[in-house]
This record gives sequence, structure tokens and C-alpha cells, in this order.
Amino acid sequence: MGRAVRQKEYVSMLRYVADSEYGIPKRCACGGRMIDEVRENEEYDTLPGKRFFTCKNYEADGLHYRQLWVIGVQEEIKRLTKRVEEAEQVIKRLTKRVEEAEQVITGVSNLNKQIETLEGYNLTVQVADLEKRWGRLNEQVCKFVGSYEAALKEQASGQNENDVMKAAHDIFLNDYQAKFSLEHAWRELRFDQKWRSNCLSRDGVKDKKKEAAGMVPDEEEVRPPGVKACKAAKRKKHGKEAAFDQLHSMLVVKENIGKQKLLDRLLARKDTLSDIEVSLKNKLVSEML
Repeated sequence: MGRAVRQKEYVSMLRYVADSEYGIPKRCACGGRMIDEVRENEEYDTLPGKRFFTCKNYEADGLHYRQLWVIGVQEEIKRLTKRVEEAEQVIKRLTKRVEEAEQVITGVSNLNKQIETLEGYNLTVQVADLEKRWGRLNEQVCKFVGSYEAALKEQASGQNENDVMKAAHDIFLNDYQAKFSLEHAWRELRFDQKWRSNCLSRDGVKDKKKEAAGMVPDEEEVRPPGVKACKAAKRKKHGKEAAFDQLHSMLVVKENIGKQKLLDRLLARKDTLSDIEVSLKNKLVSEML
């Protein structure tokens, strides 16, 4: 008796769960297969012609599953409709994410174009600024070279290098009414090949010291052309030759920019570089230095 009661309760629970969430079950609680039947007039007194989902072992004892076909189909339609709505919501969210991703990609592309434009502009500004700074530095250093050479000519016996430098500063101050503030730049340039002939002392002992510091006596020293000579040579060029020089300088700048971008990409890589990439990075770094 207790087993029959538990089976009835289970069938009632199964009917409720099936109707509310899962639709019509495939098997009854007794293990019987569910069939789709039509109620006949001669078998039942009520609801003639109605379709049912019924256990094939059905008896009117409350131990077997039975449900109207209309109710079961409605529940199944509701369940499938809910799944379709959920799928549509997912599709809408995915479509929105795709649109956002496309906007991000477009924004990144625009930013890359702006960065390239800014890099070219910044490079032009830097080159112009360096030319101005070099012009100011070159003018003062050239003036101090003359002052230093005059101080060397006036060097007395017993005076050392510091005395000569002090005298050169005094001469520069008297000639140009301004103090020379680029001594560090002059010290860097004084032994450069372009300025070395101007800074050579008339003293034979100092000549030997300069030769020991790096001059080769066997090789004939050729002074490279100065800034004015280079400008005069450029003015002499006409037509295709001048255009070729201008194009060549532009290509050199473009090549340097390309190398800089390639080096930046290699340095920004977080993964391990291959041997070829490592050698390329080292080569670019050495060229930049």
C-alpha cells in the first residue's frame, strides 16, 4: 500500500515538473514508454476526440502518467520559445560586441595614422631645432678657436694649459663683450679633424704631444670642407643634380625612420625573439648609436 502511494506521489510530481519545465517525459514512472493516443467515444464518457500523451501500460489507478496533448505541446512550445528568445538575446549581444570591436579596430587604425604623421612632424621639428642649436654652438666655438689661437701666440714661458685657457676667455670677453659658455663643446671639438689644424700649436713640443694623442705623421691631413663651402657647392648644382641630392636626402631620412620603427617594434615584443630577430635588433641598435 505504501509503495502505491509513493508511486502516485512521484507520478504527480513528474506531471507537475514536466508541465512547468521539461515538457512531456519519454517514459512513465513504471518504466513504460509514452505513446500519443486519441481518446475514442466508446472508451470514455468525457473529452471525446482529445489527444493524450499516455503510458502504454495506463490504468485509471493514478500510478501511470497521462497528460493532454494540447497542454504538453503548449508547455513544449513555451520552453522552445524561451530558448529561442535567449538565443536571440545572445545574438544581439554578440552583434553589439562585433560592432564595438570594429569601432576599436577603426580607432586603432586612425591612431596609427596619427602616430605616423606625428612621428614625421616631430622628426622634422627635431631636425630644424638641432640645426638651429648647431648654428649657435658652431658660431661661438669658431670665435673661441680664434681667441684660443691668439692666447697660444701670447703664451709666455712657464704658463700652463689653464693659463692659456684663462687668457683665451679674457680675449673672447674683450672681443665679443660676452663670456664663452661652451667650453665643454670646444673641448669635444678641438681634436676633431675639422678643427685640429686651427688648434695646432706653433710649439714643437706640443706638436709631438698632439701626434702622440692620435695624429698619424705619415698620412697627409686633409681638412674636410666647412659649412660655407658645402653651401657654396650646393648653390653650384643645377637641374637634375640638385633634385637628385634632395631626393637622396629624403630617402635617407625615410630609411632612418623605418629602421627606428622596426627597432621600436622589436623592443616592444614581449615574446622570445628568434636568432635572426636578435641579430637584426643588435644591428639596428649599433647603427643608431
